[in-house]
Amino acid sequence: MSENKENDVSENADAGANGAAETPTCEAPPYVPGYGACDWDARLMAAILNEWNKSEAAASGPSVTMPDGQRLILCEWARAPLFGACMVNPGGNMPDTLEVFTAGRGSPIPGSVSVPMMRHHTNLLKSGDNGLPLDYEMIVSKMSGKCSERLAEPVMRLFDTIYVNFEYNCKKYTENRLSDLMLGEVVLNPLPIHMRENCAYKVNLMFQRRDAWDDWCEYMTTVSTKVRPQWDRMIAKIEQYACTLRTSGLDTPLGRLVPKASIDHAVDGLMDVASNLSRSVYTETTTRPMTIWIYLDGMIKRSVC
Repeated sequence: MSENKENDVSENADAGANGAAETPTCEAPPYVPGYGACDWDARLMAAILNEWNKSEAAASGPSVTMPDGQRLILCEWARAPLFGACMVNPGGNMPDTLEVFTAGRGSPIPGSVSVPMMRHHTNLLKSGDNGLPLDYEMIVSKMSGKCSERLAEPVMRLFDTIYVNFEYNCKKYTENRLSDLMLGEVVLNPLPIHMRENCAYKVNLMFQRRDAWDDWCEYMTTVSTKVRPQWDRMIAKIEQYACTLRTSGLDTPLGRLVPKASIDHAVDGLMDVASNLSRSVYTETTTRPMTIWIYLDGMIKRSVC
């Protein structure tokens, strides 16, 4: 047994002295189905492994050849998404179209005139109308979405009537319902989309049905009232205490030491607090906007964050 180990060690040492050892062969990942198309990520990984097993790729590292013949050195790329946001307000009119990625940080968020785009809204430093920055490239394979609200039935019913398409360099690509993006990643078609600098891109959200919008607005007003029972109970206790203080406050030992005008003043103050609480709860909760995020998933040549 020891002699065999010594022979193995000597053979490995000889191989290292003569040159680099051969790269082991790796099996391609299994086929993974997507939304009506094969999973591009799985095919990309298979292509990477095939390229890595070729001697010509050993010097520069793993690479993949795109359909246009361009050879990409993967060490120059990173897996990262582009994301942007838009905003819809249940207290406003239904928009025809909202364009995502058309505003960079500091600009008004699409769907609002007063809320600026912040870091949590987008990782774009400039508008997508101007394309990617100088020397930036991105390979987009999938598109997905997120929402600031719970995906209840009225919300999903609205999303079923909103159609989303990705537009790059004045060409429109695959069109899907927003509800599909919320439930998972949608594979773009054709695959992949190779984005380059100074070529405009955006995602269009097209609203189709007024009845779904009205149902969502009513739901947003109703769902906001779920927090009201807790406030209503608190307001009722304040009002009850004020009434008790007004009627029987003078009968307590402390009340006999306090002038009646002071007790009346305290009661009026408590009633004002109850009124202001009621007004703020019923006003603020009915105007809460909903934020929608769209993610372009793939590989990017340089970080945009």
